[in-house]
Amino acid sequence: MKLAANAGQNTTTVTREVPAPTPPPTTKEESTSVRIDENGATVRNETKGPD
Repeated sequence: MKLAANAGQNTTTVTREVPAPTPPPTTKEESTSVRIDENGATVRNETKGPD
C-alpha cells in the first residue's frame, strides 16, 4: 500500500515538470503574435498598419 502512495507522489512531481512554457502557435500573424526565435528567445512581433 505504501508503494502505491509513493508512486502517486512521484507521478505528481513528474506531472509538474511536464508542462513547458510554450505558447500555442498563433494563426493571425497580422496581429501581435508571440513566437520563438531560432535562438529560442521569445520574440514579440507587433505589426502595425499605416497611420
